[in-house]
Amino acid sequence: MNSIFAKKDKGNKQNLKLNVIFNAIYQVLILIVPLITTPYISTVFTSDIVGSYSYAYSFTQYFTLFADFGFTMYGTTLLAKVRGEKEKEDNAFWGIMYCKIILDVFILMIYFSLVFGDVFFDKNYPLNDNTVYLCFSLAIVSYLFDTTFLFQGKEKFVNLCIRNLFVKILSTILIFVLVRDADDYLTYVLIMSISLFLSGFITFVSTPFIIGKPKKVPFADLKKHFKGSFIFFIPSIATTIYTVASKTILGAIGGDSVQSGYYEQANKIVDVIVAIVNSVSTIMMSRMAYLYAKGKYDEIRTKTRKILQLYCLLSLPCFFGLFAINEYLTLGFLGENFEGSVVLIYVLALKIILIPGSGILGSIYYIPNNELKKRNIYLVTGAIVNIVVNTLLVYFFSAIGAACASVLTEFVVTFLYWWGCRKELDFKPLWKDWILCFDAAIIMFILLVVLKSPSLSLSALLMNAIGVFSDRVIYFMAAVFMVVIGVLIYGILILLFREPFTLEFVRNIKNKIVARRRK
Repeated sequence: MNSIFAKKDKGNKQNLKLNVIFNAIYQVLILIVPLITTPYISTVFTSDIVGSYSYAYSFTQYFTLFADFGFTMYGTTLLAKVRGEKEKEDNAFWGIMYCKIILDVFILMIYFSLVFGDVFFDKNYPLNDNTVYLCFSLAIVSYLFDTTFLFQGKEKFVNLCIRNLFVKILSTILIFVLVRDADDYLTYVLIMSISLFLSGFITFVSTPFIIGKPKKVPFADLKKHFKGSFIFFIPSIATTIYTVASKTILGAIGGDSVQSGYYEQANKIVDVIVAIVNSVSTIMMSRMAYLYAKGKYDEIRTKTRKILQLYCLLSLPCFFGLFAINEYLTLGFLGENFEGSVVLIYVLALKIILIPGSGILGSIYYIPNNELKKRNIYLVTGAIVNIVVNTLLVYFFSAIGAACASVLTEFVVTFLYWWGCRKELDFKPLWKDWILCFDAAIIMFILLVVLKSPSLSLSALLMNAIGVFSDRVIYFMAAVFMVVIGVLIYGILILLFREPFTLEFVRNIKNKIVARRRK
């Protein structure tokens, strides 16, 4: 393949922006319950209770990994390739669903046998009895019904967003109503587990509107789907290891639920920002698979360049912005009981740049270009690095060690992703535009830091002006104010620097407004 940026786009221009926006909403909705309830939970529960939840759920995530078995990514890619061919769509969908049912029932049998065998019991976490793990089994059951791959493959992200919105709002209301003190830990676990179950089940209820009735699928097709999904399962194992293993190792080796609580809450804040920046990856995986299948290489080149520019446009201000307001945001969002999360966020913030970077390269090159073997090698390498480094650093440095290991792993994987496609994807034409984003983000960061200086301390000014509020509320208000200021500063600078993607976006909006007025 020649430089992917060598030609201009001549293909039909479909509106990806709406799908990107709604996919961003969907990805954030996956985390919206802990995001909205985190300030409340950090008040109701102590850090050791939050750490107990994090440790118990980390075990369940390994089983949900096997329950998914790569079906989501495999199904998304397969359905994107056959989109518009009704019979092939139906056969692919029901073949994957039968495979999911067979595997998930087997996984549940193993899980229940381990629970009743007290394999998960840990004396350092007395809150996590068998009842807690039985509640978490609902997360595994959800994969029996989850048809997210169908909506992603057909690029119906609006449908996903709307159908999950009800579940997220309901679970949030239940948490505020039913979880009142530390004794409601089990209630909280149950609410979160039911939420995970409904998020999967509600997609299955919606499938009759966009797919045909169940049909017989040859055994050969089932074997083909298992084999195809396994290719995606290998990177899922690796990814889960270096995203979840930190929590498990921290809980097992560290044996300190308080440190686990600090790490869990710090990750929640960073992961929500990562989800926003990373929202374009799933969209591009589906669209690129479709474009490669149709041989629309001109459009592939154009979409690739735009998506890489959008990634830079979003990730840099989010990273530097979080670095600038971290203390205000953490103390305001979590409270002083989680002050230990502040230093962890300074380390974990690097994931805002690293995770979306590798995710996008996978979506625009490795997956649609069928470079899965190379991609799997990189991810397995990252998993090995994570386990080794995590074990060493957690033993000596506890939660900070886990955070450093997590970031180091993401750096290794992202570097390998970039190195592996450097000849096929010519990044040189993008450097000029990326520098504009970097300059704007740095200037924004400096101005926000100045705003935090002792002589202009925003929290102190707010405390003097509205001293009736608690320090936590003041910190939160200061963080919100600085976010608004940061967005305005960055937006103005990007326009002044005439960043191409932003100018094109503004130009398109202007043209649409003019067109509507003429009508």
